[in-house]
Amino acid sequence: MESISSQRFQALEKWLQTTKTKITQVNGQRRYGGPPEVWIGPPPRSNCEVYIKDIPRDCYEDVLIPLFCSVGPLWEFRLMMNFSGQNRGFAYAKYGPPCVAKNAIQQLHGHMLKPASQIHVSRSKEKRKLLITDLPAFTQRDELLQLLQRLIEGVETLSMISENRREDLTAQLVFSFHRAASMAKRVLGEDITEDLCTKKEEPQPPHIKEEMEHKEIHQIKEEEHLNGIKKAEEELHPDIREEDEEDITKFPSMMSL
Repeated sequence: MESISSQRFQALEKWLQTTKTKITQVNGQRRYGGPPEVWIGPPPRSNCEVYIKDIPRDCYEDVLIPLFCSVGPLWEFRLMMNFSGQNRGFAYAKYGPPCVAKNAIQQLHGHMLKPASQIHVSRSKEKRKLLITDLPAFTQRDELLQLLQRLIEGVETLSMISENRREDLTAQLVFSFHRAASMAKRVLGEDITEDLCTKKEEPQPPHIKEEMEHKEIHQIKEEEHLNGIKKAEEELHPDIREEDEEDITKFPSMMSL
Protein backbone atom coordinates (compact mmCIF):
# COMPACT_ATOMS: atom_id res chain seq x y z
CA MET A 1 0.00 0.00 0.00
CA GLU A 2 2.83 2.40 0.81
CA SER A 3 4.50 1.84 -2.57
CA ILE A 4 1.18 2.45 -4.35
CA SER A 5 0.66 5.67 -2.43
CA SER A 6 4.20 6.77 -3.19
CA GLN A 7 3.67 6.13 -6.90
CA ARG A 8 0.42 8.05 -6.87
CA PHE A 9 2.00 11.04 -5.11
CA GLN A 10 4.84 11.03 -7.62
CA ALA A 11 2.38 10.92 -10.51
CA LEU A 12 0.46 13.84 -9.01
CA GLU A 13 3.63 15.86 -8.53
CA LYS A 14 4.77 15.20 -12.09
CA TRP A 15 1.36 16.22 -13.45
CA LEU A 16 1.37 19.46 -11.44
CA GLN A 17 4.82 20.35 -12.76
CA THR A 18 4.04 19.41 -16.35
CA THR A 19 0.70 21.23 -16.54
CA LYS A 20 1.76 24.07 -14.21
CA THR A 21 -1.47 23.51 -12.29
CA LYS A 22 -1.62 25.22 -8.90
CA ILE A 23 -3.47 23.70 -5.98
CA THR A 24 -3.57 24.92 -2.39
CA GLN A 25 -4.46 23.03 0.76
CA VAL A 26 -6.61 24.83 3.31
CA ASN A 27 -8.55 23.38 6.24
CA GLY A 28 -8.70 19.76 5.15
CA GLN A 29 -9.24 20.31 1.45
CA ARG A 30 -7.11 20.85 -1.64
CA ARG A 31 -8.42 23.51 -3.98
CA TYR A 32 -7.79 24.33 -7.59
CA GLY A 33 -9.00 27.62 -9.02
CA GLY A 34 -11.73 29.69 -7.44
CA PRO A 35 -11.07 31.25 -9.95
CA PRO A 36 -8.26 29.72 -12.04
CA GLU A 37 -5.52 31.97 -13.38
CA VAL A 38 -7.30 32.27 -16.74
CA TRP A 39 -11.05 32.68 -16.59
CA ILE A 40 -13.36 34.35 -19.10
CA GLY A 41 -16.79 35.40 -17.96
CA PRO A 42 -18.52 36.17 -14.66
CA PRO A 43 -18.05 34.02 -11.55
CA PRO A 44 -20.52 31.17 -11.04
CA ARG A 45 -23.78 31.76 -9.23
CA SER A 46 -26.12 29.07 -7.90
CA ASN A 47 -26.60 25.60 -9.45
CA CYS A 48 -23.12 25.59 -10.96
CA GLU A 49 -21.45 23.09 -8.63
CA VAL A 50 -21.56 19.29 -8.61
CA TYR A 51 -20.91 16.93 -5.73
CA ILE A 52 -18.74 13.86 -6.39
CA LYS A 53 -18.61 10.86 -4.05
CA ASP A 54 -17.23 7.31 -3.97
CA ILE A 55 -13.84 8.50 -5.22
CA PRO A 56 -11.09 5.90 -4.67
CA ARG A 57 -8.92 7.05 -1.80
CA ASP A 58 -5.70 7.05 -3.85
CA CYS A 59 -7.21 9.05 -6.72
CA TYR A 60 -6.05 12.66 -6.94
CA GLU A 61 -6.29 15.83 -9.01
CA ASP A 62 -4.12 14.49 -11.84
CA VAL A 63 -7.00 12.14 -12.68
CA LEU A 64 -10.02 14.08 -11.44
CA ILE A 65 -9.37 17.57 -12.82
CA PRO A 66 -8.79 16.45 -16.44
CA LEU A 67 -11.87 14.23 -16.18
CA PHE A 68 -14.15 17.03 -15.03
CA CYS A 69 -12.52 19.54 -17.38
CA SER A 70 -13.55 17.28 -20.26
CA VAL A 71 -17.11 18.54 -19.76
CA GLY A 72 -16.19 22.23 -19.68
CA PRO A 73 -13.83 24.74 -18.04
CA LEU A 74 -13.60 24.37 -14.27
CA TRP A 75 -13.93 27.46 -12.13
CA GLU A 76 -12.99 25.53 -8.99
CA PHE A 77 -12.27 21.97 -7.89
CA ARG A 78 -12.05 20.97 -4.22
CA LEU A 79 -10.86 17.55 -3.03
CA MET A 80 -11.38 16.71 0.63
CA MET A 81 -8.25 15.32 2.28
CA ASN A 82 -7.23 13.66 5.54
CA PHE A 83 -3.93 13.83 7.42
CA SER A 84 -2.67 10.54 5.97
CA GLY A 85 -2.50 12.07 2.50
CA GLN A 86 -5.43 10.09 1.13
CA ASN A 87 -8.53 11.81 -0.10
CA ARG A 88 -11.75 11.39 1.89
CA GLY A 89 -13.77 9.99 -0.96
CA PHE A 90 -15.60 13.12 -2.10
CA ALA A 91 -15.02 16.38 -3.93
CA TYR A 92 -16.74 19.37 -5.56
CA ALA A 93 -16.43 20.69 -9.10
CA LYS A 94 -17.75 24.13 -9.98
CA TYR A 95 -18.39 25.39 -13.49
CA GLY A 96 -19.40 28.72 -15.01
CA PRO A 97 -22.97 28.28 -16.29
CA PRO A 98 -25.43 25.83 -14.70
CA CYS A 99 -25.85 23.98 -18.00
CA VAL A 100 -22.24 22.74 -17.83
CA ALA A 101 -22.78 21.41 -14.32
CA LYS A 102 -25.89 19.63 -15.60
CA ASN A 103 -23.85 18.09 -18.42
CA ALA A 104 -21.21 16.93 -15.91
CA ILE A 105 -23.88 15.03 -13.99
CA GLN A 106 -25.28 13.45 -17.14
CA GLN A 107 -21.91 12.47 -18.58
CA LEU A 108 -19.87 11.53 -15.50
CA HIS A 109 -22.36 10.00 -13.07
CA GLY A 110 -21.43 6.33 -12.88
CA HIS A 111 -18.03 6.88 -14.53
CA MET A 112 -15.63 4.04 -13.79
CA LEU A 113 -12.37 5.36 -12.35
CA LYS A 114 -11.15 1.88 -11.43
CA PRO A 115 -12.56 -1.60 -11.88
CA ALA A 116 -15.65 -1.82 -9.66
CA SER A 117 -15.19 1.85 -8.61
CA GLN A 118 -17.94 4.05 -10.02
CA ILE A 119 -18.18 7.66 -8.95
CA HIS A 120 -21.52 9.29 -8.22
CA VAL A 121 -22.09 12.85 -9.42
CA SER A 122 -25.02 14.99 -8.35
CA ARG A 123 -25.88 18.65 -7.98
CA SER A 124 -24.41 20.33 -4.90
CA LYS A 125 -26.95 21.98 -2.61
CA GLU A 126 -24.70 25.01 -2.04
CA LYS A 127 -26.40 26.09 1.15
CA ARG A 128 -26.52 29.87 1.47
CA LYS A 129 -28.14 30.44 4.88
CA LEU A 130 -26.67 31.05 8.33
CA LEU A 131 -28.37 31.61 11.64
CA ILE A 132 -27.03 33.78 14.46
CA THR A 133 -28.80 32.72 17.64
CA ASP A 134 -28.94 33.98 21.23
CA LEU A 135 -28.80 37.63 20.23
CA PRO A 136 -29.84 40.12 22.94
CA ALA A 137 -33.51 41.11 22.79
CA PHE A 138 -32.60 44.75 22.15
CA THR A 139 -30.65 43.94 18.96
CA GLN A 140 -31.84 46.16 16.12
CA ARG A 141 -31.92 44.78 12.60
CA ASP A 142 -30.43 47.88 10.95
CA GLU A 143 -27.58 48.09 13.48
CA LEU A 144 -26.82 44.39 13.06
CA LEU A 145 -26.86 44.73 9.29
CA GLN A 146 -24.41 47.65 9.42
CA LEU A 147 -22.11 45.61 11.65
CA LEU A 148 -22.25 42.59 9.37
CA GLN A 149 -21.56 44.68 6.29
CA ARG A 150 -18.33 45.85 7.92
CA LEU A 151 -17.27 42.26 8.58
CA ILE A 152 -18.50 40.22 5.64
CA GLU A 153 -19.71 40.45 2.04
CA GLY A 154 -22.56 38.98 0.06
CA VAL A 155 -25.49 39.36 2.50
CA GLU A 156 -28.63 39.26 0.39
CA THR A 157 -31.28 39.44 3.12
CA LEU A 158 -31.33 39.68 6.92
CA SER A 159 -34.41 38.88 8.98
CA MET A 160 -34.92 38.79 12.74
CA ILE A 161 -36.80 35.89 14.33
CA SER A 162 -38.30 35.67 17.81
CA GLU A 163 -39.37 32.13 18.74
CA ASN A 164 -41.76 31.13 21.50
CA ARG A 165 -41.63 34.57 23.10
CA ARG A 166 -38.03 34.03 24.16
CA GLU A 167 -36.07 37.05 25.26
CA ASP A 168 -33.26 36.42 22.81
CA LEU A 169 -33.44 36.78 19.04
CA THR A 170 -32.25 34.84 16.03
CA ALA A 171 -30.97 36.48 12.86
CA GLN A 172 -31.26 34.62 9.57
CA LEU A 173 -28.77 35.60 6.89
CA VAL A 174 -29.21 34.67 3.25
CA PHE A 175 -26.17 35.15 1.01
CA SER A 176 -26.00 35.75 -2.70
CA PHE A 177 -23.85 32.64 -3.22
CA HIS A 178 -22.42 29.79 -1.18
CA ARG A 179 -18.81 30.94 -1.04
CA ALA A 180 -19.86 34.18 0.65
CA ALA A 181 -21.81 32.18 3.25
CA SER A 182 -18.86 29.87 3.87
CA MET A 183 -16.43 32.75 4.34
CA ALA A 184 -18.90 34.58 6.57
CA LYS A 185 -19.20 31.60 8.89
CA ARG A 186 -15.45 31.63 9.46
CA VAL A 187 -15.29 35.39 10.01
CA LEU A 188 -18.32 35.62 12.28
CA GLY A 189 -17.10 32.79 14.43
CA GLU A 190 -14.12 34.95 15.39
CA ASP A 191 -15.37 38.52 15.19
CA ILE A 192 -19.04 38.84 15.87
CA THR A 193 -19.04 37.77 19.52
CA GLU A 194 -16.92 40.69 20.70
CA ASP A 195 -18.75 43.31 18.64
CA LEU A 196 -22.28 42.25 19.50
CA CYS A 197 -21.74 41.80 23.20
CA THR A 198 -20.41 45.24 24.08
CA LYS A 199 -23.86 46.51 25.05
CA LYS A 200 -24.71 43.93 27.68
CA GLU A 201 -23.05 42.83 30.91
CA GLU A 202 -22.00 39.18 31.02
CA PRO A 203 -23.60 38.45 27.65
CA GLN A 204 -24.18 35.05 26.18
CA PRO A 205 -22.08 35.03 23.00
CA PRO A 206 -24.09 34.43 19.85
CA HIS A 207 -23.55 31.15 18.10
CA ILE A 208 -23.23 30.81 14.38
CA LYS A 209 -25.25 27.92 13.09
CA GLU A 210 -26.10 26.52 9.73
CA GLU A 211 -29.73 26.14 8.72
CA MET A 212 -29.97 22.52 7.61
CA GLU A 213 -32.88 20.91 5.82
CA HIS A 214 -36.03 20.40 7.92
CA LYS A 215 -34.79 23.01 10.41
CA GLU A 216 -32.29 20.57 11.95
CA ILE A 217 -29.23 22.17 13.55
CA HIS A 218 -26.23 19.97 14.21
CA GLN A 219 -23.16 20.77 16.29
CA ILE A 220 -19.84 18.99 16.15
CA LYS A 221 -16.81 19.30 18.45
CA GLU A 222 -13.31 18.73 17.25
CA GLU A 223 -9.69 19.18 18.13
CA GLU A 224 -7.51 20.47 15.34
CA HIS A 225 -3.72 20.48 15.09
CA LEU A 226 -2.18 23.32 13.09
CA ASN A 227 1.61 23.57 12.71
CA GLY A 228 2.02 21.19 15.62
CA ILE A 229 0.17 23.46 18.03
CA LYS A 230 -2.90 22.02 19.67
CA LYS A 231 -5.83 24.39 19.70
CA ALA A 232 -8.40 24.33 22.48
CA GLU A 233 -11.48 22.28 21.76
CA GLU A 234 -14.27 24.45 20.41
CA GLU A 235 -17.73 24.04 19.01
CA LEU A 236 -17.91 23.74 15.26
CA HIS A 237 -20.76 23.13 12.87
CA PRO A 238 -21.20 21.13 9.66
CA ASP A 239 -19.72 22.62 6.54
CA ILE A 240 -22.17 24.82 4.74
CA ARG A 241 -21.78 22.63 1.63
CA GLU A 242 -22.96 19.12 1.18
CA GLU A 243 -20.32 17.15 3.09
CA ASP A 244 -22.89 16.04 5.69
CA GLU A 245 -24.29 13.64 3.06
CA GLU A 246 -21.15 11.58 3.52
CA ASP A 247 -21.63 11.21 7.29
CA ILE A 248 -18.80 13.63 7.90
CA THR A 249 -19.07 13.12 11.66
CA LYS A 250 -16.88 10.08 11.09
CA PHE A 251 -14.00 12.45 10.37
CA PRO A 252 -14.12 15.08 13.16
CA SER A 253 -10.47 16.07 12.78
CA MET A 254 -11.15 17.50 9.34
CA MET A 255 -14.26 19.60 10.06
CA SER A 256 -12.66 23.00 9.62
CA LEU A 257 -13.96 24.37 6.39
